[in-house]
Amino acid sequence: MKIMQLVDSLNYGGTERMSINMANLFSEKSIQNILVSTRRSGPMVENLNKSTNYLSLKKKNGLDVWTFFKLYSFVKKHKPDVVHAHSTSIYWGTLLKILFPKLKLIWHDHFGLSDQLEQYPRKELNFFLKFVDAILVVNEKLEMWWKAKKILSSDRIFLISNFPYVEFKGREGMGTPVKLLHLANFRRQKDHLNLLEALKIIHLRAIDFNISLVGEIVEEDCFKEIKSRITEYGLTEKITFLGPSIEVDKLLNESDIGILSSVSEGLPVALLEYGLAALPTICTNVGDCGKVLPSEKYGWLVPAQSPIAMANALTYVMSNQNQALERGKNLRGFVLKNFGPDRFHQLYQQILSDRPQP
Repeated sequence: MKIMQLVDSLNYGGTERMSINMANLFSEKSIQNILVSTRRSGPMVENLNKSTNYLSLKKKNGLDVWTFFKLYSFVKKHKPDVVHAHSTSIYWGTLLKILFPKLKLIWHDHFGLSDQLEQYPRKELNFFLKFVDAILVVNEKLEMWWKAKKILSSDRIFLISNFPYVEFKGREGMGTPVKLLHLANFRRQKDHLNLLEALKIIHLRAIDFNISLVGEIVEEDCFKEIKSRITEYGLTEKITFLGPSIEVDKLLNESDIGILSSVSEGLPVALLEYGLAALPTICTNVGDCGKVLPSEKYGWLVPAQSPIAMANALTYVMSNQNQALERGKNLRGFVLKNFGPDRFHQLYQQILSDRPQP
């Protein structure tokens, strides 16, 4: 068995991190695999297992025929059995399926706005999905959406959660100031403005903290507004921008609290990474985040677009650090059991063998 993955780029984002995690898992399981970034490489490539064959194509646009010919030649040479197309890579994945009919083509739907599917129906995908052998979705809303569309039969649509890879070094206590971590690309879906409102509140409460904002600038206008609000709220000295960092494990282990402030999500890899790092975690109740934090035993779920609720949760966590650390420990165990690499591999093998999931 030889597996190839297609992903647009390897900048910092949930889709990119999942493609890296899958490649590293396949290598760990001695499964031959290839990772192809169709548009550009990026900092996440540094986290790729050296035994994985990697190709960066640098395509200019979807009609870049010469670059597609390079991909065609690469596939012809390496002869993968399965091609995984992540998100918009389905377009070139479909062309490969047409040219190499024996390929098993699997599409991964990582769509983050799963709470707004009626607003973003993505009708352009309907044609391409007729060529896929299976769809992998990361939450129940996406699963129900594609099953209702009936483009593929229901038994070819699989719910298989994202999974994290984190080297955990242990956690004993919180520092002073308390170090907060927000892993999310800069776009409106991630609602950094809600987070900043909450930080303004705890700053006015004289709570000592700093926060690292880690992610790629996807929407420039959004990023400019974030920077403007930081200045307006007097938070400049409290906030560090780290861009699309490749040192995620280091950041996770050095931080004290993990936060996600999104207005919409699927199943964010960042939330699972917080769990594996045993971070006390505060997250908005969107998408499948409630499945990772199903009770207060594991962390704090707060309403989306409610900075007061987030500020109150932050205040509580910092004032009850022993309890917070215990919940972080509980979350690590829960994520390992229900969302870890071994669970993904088990379900994935069942999909390839066409056996029903348990």
